[in-house]
Amino acid sequence: MRGGSIAYSPATTNYYRRHDKNSSSAAIYKKDFYYKEHQIVGEVLTSLYNIDDNAVEGLHKKAMWDWFANCSDRNFAEFDPLFNKKTILSRRQEYKPNIAICSYGFKAGGAEIFPIYLANLLKKRGHSILYVNFDLAERNTAIRNLLSPEIPVLNLTNANVLNKIIDFRSAVEAFHIEVVHSHYRRIDQLISKYCSDLKVKHVVTLHGSYETMNDHDLEKHLPDLNKSVAKWVYIAAKNLSTFARLGAFDKSKFVRIDNAIEPQNINKIERSAASLPETAFIVCLVSRAIKEKGWHEAIEAVRIARQISQKDIHLLLIGEGPVYDKLDNRADDYIHALGFQNSVLEYFSLSDIGLLPSYFSGESFPASILECLAMGRPVIASDIGEIREMLTSHEGEIAGDVFKLDNGRVPVQKLAEILATYASNPELCREKVRIAKEVSKRFDPEVMAKKYESVYLS
Repeated sequence: MRGGSIAYSPATTNYYRRHDKNSSSAAIYKKDFYYKEHQIVGEVLTSLYNIDDNAVEGLHKKAMWDWFANCSDRNFAEFDPLFNKKTILSRRQEYKPNIAICSYGFKAGGAEIFPIYLANLLKKRGHSILYVNFDLAERNTAIRNLLSPEIPVLNLTNANVLNKIIDFRSAVEAFHIEVVHSHYRRIDQLISKYCSDLKVKHVVTLHGSYETMNDHDLEKHLPDLNKSVAKWVYIAAKNLSTFARLGAFDKSKFVRIDNAIEPQNINKIERSAASLPETAFIVCLVSRAIKEKGWHEAIEAVRIARQISQKDIHLLLIGEGPVYDKLDNRADDYIHALGFQNSVLEYFSLSDIGLLPSYFSGESFPASILECLAMGRPVIASDIGEIREMLTSHEGEIAGDVFKLDNGRVPVQKLAEILATYASNPELCREKVRIAKEVSKRFDPEVMAKKYESVYLS
């Protein structure tokens, strides 16, 4: 009920009534369990809600009144073990703030799916979560369904942005929200501009979108954002460069928390069911289908790698966007443009290796790499954002290969040679799988959730 999920049943389930002439129930007030139940209710409510001293004192007085009215023949010293106000107040230490997690929309993308994973983890850990969908993108039902059904969703469907804000403000007050956590720069800016007067703390996770802004827009928005945002969470060192360059970096407001993905059970896909040869070397690229993610370069590199190695290399392209729209009906039978898929983990699982030849300026801590590692698969990727660090073990071994960009672009020939090497060397692949499984242990979702909890509580 605290989370907003309430159902009503008209069926009679409780026949107890309290009134002046009810002699049979009066005996209840003489029983120890009656006062113990008040104690339990007080402790639970204090742990779940931000209840003040007056409310606890009111419950204490009510229990005492019932005791004196019905237990006059007993020693009052017996009351304290049954109902203890100090114990109730001590349960405040367990209280967790009410959190609104704000998303751009239910669509594919790291900054859109990560808030869902985080909300699910926090809900499991006992937090009250309101998930706010600003509905600024076409809704993908499969992504919507990734969110736990236990979490209430506020869809800000009004086309007018100011009306969205009015509805959002009403929800913050109605749900007694104490922390607002946003994940996309436009949402950050709207909350900063129109909600800074609310008695809430604003937390922002930087997913790389600020690095893609021009300095004019940054200089326009960053000063106000810095005033209203209580804590900036960054996932890559490069996220700080924009703030430092514009003199907007306040060390006390920034904390690093590495991303992690929520553990999931997957249904294993057989290669035959996916129309893939059992003996082929399968490369899997998962990202938004925009040119900066290197889809065209990946296709060309695989073509060259097949010639170099004389191996049957196949490329899975998973994601939606303008590039996918043009690749859907490719003639090459070794290129599989699959579009959006509900569970990319299943496709990483049937593949030999992951691929991310990105030159996207906002690339920070790609979720697809976490997903690939979670399936124990190594990754070949460009050296951008935190990718090299993500793939490097504590012993300095790399779970795959990381290549440098050439003047901001993918060196296709070099990438093809790397792919050919892996396709021709099963022993190398086995060793990289071992490292990938070891590296994946670094990204613990429980550790990530605890760090976010620390931010909220601070």
